[in-house]
Parts: sequence; structure tokens; C-alpha cells
Amino acid sequence: MSSFMTRRRVLGLIGSASLLHSSARRLFSEFTSGIGSRVPRFHAATATGRINDPQRPLWINGCWNLWILWNKDFPDGHGTVWLRFTSKDLVHWAEQGTSIPKNTTPYGDVWTGSSVVDKANTAGFGRDTVVALTTMPCKPLGGQGTGRWYSNDGGSSFRFDSVVMINPRAKDSTLRDKVFRDPNVRWHEPSHGWVMCLAEPGQIGFYRSSDLKSWKPSGSLKNSELGTLECPNLFPLHLHGSDGKIVGEKWVLLCGANGMTNGFTTGTHYWVGVFDGHIFQPDDGTGRWLDGGRTFTLQQHLARTQPILWNAPSWLRG
Repeated sequence: MSSFMTRRRVLGLIGSASLLHSSARRLFSEFTSGIGSRVPRFHAATATGRINDPQRPLWINGCWNLWILWNKDFPDGHGTVWLRFTSKDLVHWAEQGTSIPKNTTPYGDVWTGSSVVDKANTAGFGRDTVVALTTMPCKPLGGQGTGRWYSNDGGSSFRFDSVVMINPRAKDSTLRDKVFRDPNVRWHEPSHGWVMCLAEPGQIGFYRSSDLKSWKPSGSLKNSELGTLECPNLFPLHLHGSDGKIVGEKWVLLCGANGMTNGFTTGTHYWVGVFDGHIFQPDDGTGRWLDGGRTFTLQQHLARTQPILWNAPSWLRG
């Protein structure tokens, strides 16, 4: 049972139980004041509401742009928006307002995803358009799906385009948790195409697209020992020789996972391997835990130029 108790389910139970609203407020207040010095010295936070999943930051117009899921109505209201922060140094963050509002389409609010700068106009919205692929509840379509949004103002605001991926197992009665979420998208130059990794039941699925709209499966990494997999993240790291020159690269696949069946806790699991734009092949199929403590999840990486500057903004849950 514990492997199916994901963060969204916990938040849903708290938010939907009307009789517990006053208690939730009190506990949230006590928790916020109680963590004191354990809060990181530098972090993005809001004065009100509840934030969770950070989205991958992008370098746009001379600054970093970071979007975080935010429910300003917590604990009385439901649903999240993409709240935007900007920074020039990754230390000092300024809140810039909501980029993607909630519940403006028939498919519900917006959850975790990723955004890219479409430099070559592959999606047809114009060069340098910021395109976001986000998970949405998509109840009219049977369950979790991927919505496509686009921004022509550098990510300050987005317009909804369409749902581009529908959960193929939404009607599978054998599944307890019909995961189909958290798309992580990037351009893969060697194979000249967009690639995506997506959390699915018992696996991380890999997909390809030429236009950020039509996605075809290309492979998967299966694992049934880590509970519900969430927020996958795939990126390359360069290998350098003693002279500082690049001699190769490795790809890293991270995801939120549940290690309770093995006496561990929830956190971030990772694999190191090779990726050809279609299939990720890990060096070791078992993988490793990135962190030794609980709830260091929903990590993201960011890149401005090569080699990649690796950073791990994550969601502090206490």
C-alpha cells in the first residue's frame, strides 16, 4: 500500500477532507514555523499558499526562469498553477506572478512538466517560442494526459494549445495507480529530434517528436521495485580528460521513487548510462539512490551552455 501513497495523493487527502481544514491550517503553520534553521539559506518561496514541484529552469532574456507548482488556495481550494520566479545568479529569486493559471480548460489544472525554447520553430508558434508540456488531469479523456502550452513573451504567460498525449491505460482496471505524467523534454541534436521521458506504471517511457505535438514511443526503462515513479529527468554530463578536454559523455536518468519495500524511504533514484535519442541503456540496471535522507524529490537540472551546469532545485517537504 505504501508504494501507492504518492505526494499528490497525500495532498489530495488533506485538501479534500473538509472536516480537517482547520487542523491542516494549524499543522501547516506549526510546521512552517518549526523547521526554522533547517530551511535552506537560499530558496524560492511564497508568502501564502502551498508550493511543490519545481519545473526545469530556462535561461531566457538574460536571466533564469523557474516555474513552481503553486496552490494559493491551500488548504481550502484545489489545483495548481505554474508560478514564475526569475534570477540572475540562482541565489536571489524574484516572484513574477502566474504564468499558467489553473482550470482554464476542460482538462483541469496544470501539474509537472517541462518547457523548452523552440529556436527552429518546429512547433509552428514562431522562432524562440517557449513551449511547455505539462501533465493535466484530463478527466474528460479518461485520466492523466499531456497538454501543450506556448509563450511568445519569454515564459511570462502561456496559452493553451491542445492535449497532445492521452493515457493509453486510462481504462485498465488492473492498475491501481494509472501514472502517465511528468513529461521531461529536451532537444537531442545527434538524432535531430525532440525526446521525452515520462513516468508510467512500472517504467519510465521514452518518446520522440519532430514538432512537440505528435509523440511516438521509442523505448522504456522498466522497474517494479521502486513503487510509483515520478518526475523523471534525463540529461547528459561530459567526461573530461586530465587536459580538460571533453573525451566522452554519460547520460543520467533521475526520478522520484519509493524504497520502502527495501527498508529505505522516498527520494531520488538514478541510473547512469548511454542514450542514443531513442533508448536509454543503463550501465547498471539496479541504479542508485542520489540522497540518503527522505523527500529530496522532484529535482531538476539546468543548462545555459555546455558543459551542463548541474543543479538540483527540489521540493522541501520537511
